[in-house]
Amino acid sequence: MGLVPEDASQQRKDFVRYALTSVGKIPYYWGGKPSAPGYTGNSFGSLTVPDEDGRILKGLDCSGWINWVYWSATGRGLGAQSTRTLLGSGTPVSRDELLPGISAYVSIPWRMW
Repeated sequence: MGLVPEDASQQRKDFVRYALTSVGKIPYYWGGKPSAPGYTGNSFGSLTVPDEDGRILKGLDCSGWINWVYWSATGRGLGAQSTRTLLGSGTPVSRDELLPGISAYVSIPWRMW
């Protein structure tokens, strides 16, 4: 929390705090979306059908995690179900405007190695 400005809104502080405290508690699962805010009702870590890489523990993917953190911290879901819909619902900001709690997506050209 040391990087969050003291004058940041309580909502921003709650978002960052919730995100930080969830690290290591929710497995990555491709296609994983939250069923509810918070931990209760999501069954994180329980056995489920393997995802495309064979992961068998219920968890969240990157866009699912962002939606879950926001929903848990604010009580309102983003409604976004994929990275694409998150990108479509956001507002571009410059590097100088980035603050803790802003979800940043960097445009990188697709490359095959």
